[in-house]
Amino acid sequence: KSRRLIWRHESAIPATAGLLVLNSSHLSFTVLAISETWANEHNEQFLVLHIPGYSRHLQSRTDKSGGGVALFIKDHLLVSVRNDLNVFNDDISELMFVDITIALHDKVTVGVIYRPPGGNLSSFNDHYCKLLDKLSSTKSKCFIAGDFNINLLNYETHSETEKFLNNVFSHFQYPTIIRPTRFGSTSSSLIDNIFANNINDDYHAGILISDTSDHLPVYYISKTKMYNTHESKYFVKNYRDINNNNVEYLSQRLADYDWGELKSCNDVHSAYNSFLSGFLSLYNECCPTIRKKIKVRNCHKPWITPGILTSVKKKNNLYKKWLKKRTDISLSKYKRYKNKLTDVMRRAEKLYYENRFVELKNDAKNTWKLI
Repeated sequence: KSRRLIWRHESAIPATAGLLVLNSSHLSFTVLAISETWANEHNEQFLVLHIPGYSRHLQSRTDKSGGGVALFIKDHLLVSVRNDLNVFNDDISELMFVDITIALHDKVTVGVIYRPPGGNLSSFNDHYCKLLDKLSSTKSKCFIAGDFNINLLNYETHSETEKFLNNVFSHFQYPTIIRPTRFGSTSSSLIDNIFANNINDDYHAGILISDTSDHLPVYYISKTKMYNTHESKYFVKNYRDINNNNVEYLSQRLADYDWGELKSCNDVHSAYNSFLSGFLSLYNECCPTIRKKIKVRNCHKPWITPGILTSVKKKNNLYKKWLKKRTDISLSKYKRYKNKLTDVMRRAEKLYYENRFVELKNDAKNTWKLI
């Protein structure tokens, strides 16, 4: 299945431990969102690990320790940094947002946020509301992962937490994690989350059990096919060219490879790095990555025209306006438009089948298929 996956985890842990969490999950994540990297502009190049197969996008602190956020994204995807959203203030919040091109002309906005626990929550709510306003104006799918240090379990008893959730819901963002993510000896809290604005998405979200940090990693798996059926007939897929001939060629190259440097290593870590470097070099040579254009299958009903699709979008926008305003006028506009659109779609379906039966009047086999 084509899947879009987002994972968020508290960092400030050894790189090997973090990679073990990934390996033990048996899932290949498209996006890794990490908070509290503890990196700054002087040490980020060696403090924040490089993950093979991922591009790295950092927002580090400049004048004090702690904090920092990072996004790791599969390197075959086209990524553009959203500088208009990345307004950095480490006293209020630290964030990194990017646009990811999933298919031709189809983008998804992904962000990671860290809110320091000692920061002013009221100031953060104001800042976050402005951020959501900008995101809402783009009308694209959006996922925001992070450590907000706002316990959503207290929304009924804490006014600023209630205000935070109201901001989220009013911008059509929804929390996908509903269970505690951080546990103390006598308490638990839900302060890590992944917010999504695509409520109709077929997804699975949850928590990974890991003791590498006092925060549990959270994840989001989308099962929705990731290509745009309206603007392109094709989407580009990257895959590893593995066949019998390539595997045999790789076997020969490995047998002929000079492993002298590996044998001269004095410790297991250097030996492993030497082996991995040599193996990956041959693997990429013998089994290269290939980009392939794949035709998109149209999943719409055959009587759904581009004009009807445009009308459906307008109807949905009217419904959103009613949800925001909750007035009799906005409800009346939505219902009138919806009823007209329903009538148009019924007539379009009826006309389609009338024409198809006429076309197949001398073809009994395909007539029964149509029925």
